[in-house]
Amino acid sequence: MTTPVKIILAEYEIEEWICISKDLNWKHSKPSDALKKKDGYIKSRLPKYAAELDFDVLSNKCKSFKAFLAALNPK
Repeated sequence: MTTPVKIILAEYEIEEWICISKDLNWKHSKPSDALKKKDGYIKSRLPKYAAELDFDVLSNKCKSFKAFLAALNPK
């Protein structure tokens, strides 16, 4: 028996979802750099940001989040 594996690619990094949810721009940097500048973000605190994700915004504006949802709900 094989276990299906789906790979989801984000254009930048998973912090992209946080920035889109918070309406932060990272045009000339990485999403994690934008978060660091605004919130003092460090990678070890990534799980704390899960509660701040705006799923409605991500569903409409983020290609990698849409791919993530599609992988969770295959047709």
